[in-house]
Amino acid sequence: MAEIEIPFNEWSKARLRANHKVATSRNKRYGDVGDTFVVACGYSDNPLKYYELTHVERVTLAFVRDKFYWQEGCKDEDMFVFIWNDIHRRKKFEDEHKVWLHLFKEIESIEG
Repeated sequence: MAEIEIPFNEWSKARLRANHKVATSRNKRYGDVGDTFVVACGYSDNPLKYYELTHVERVTLAFVRDKFYWQEGCKDEDMFVFIWNDIHRRKKFEDEHKVWLHLFKEIESIEG
């Protein structure tokens, strides 16, 4: 187990603050099950949130759109595609594009 870094944009941080995001799909693998990370979510009383990876798998974007859009913080499949395209402006959403799906859960802190 390791402490890793996963960058999140402001859209994602808002969903993390609302406890409505427990997945992130990336073009590269950021860690393994059991790895932990911290996100500065901008709370005034508690600016940091701590997470642990619970599942990491290589899947297609279509799979994420169809099965994990809610865990990604989106209200529906179309919103997931819109957000993906907004972040990845050069290479837009393609059904068969392979990504790393990272599932995670919030934890109280990261043990040293």
